[in-house]
Amino acid sequence: MPGHAHDRAIASPQAAVRTCAQNDQDMALTTCIADANRSDKDAAADAGGSVSPLRDWPLLQHG
Repeated sequence: MPGHAHDRAIASPQAAVRTCAQNDQDMALTTCIADANRSDKDAAADAGGSVSPLRDWPLLQHG
C-alpha cells in the first residue's frame, strides 16, 4: 500500500544531500506551519521541532 513507512526507501532527514535553497524552502514552510497553527500547541511544537534542525544545519555543514 503506497504511503506506508515500509514503502519508503529513505526515512531519515535529507538535508545533507539537498541544496541550501531546498532546505531554505523547507525552513520557510515549517515556520509558516508553526505560525499558522500557533493556537494548536501540539501542531506548532511539532512544526517548530522540524524547523530547528534546518536552522542548525548550515552551522554544522560549514562549521
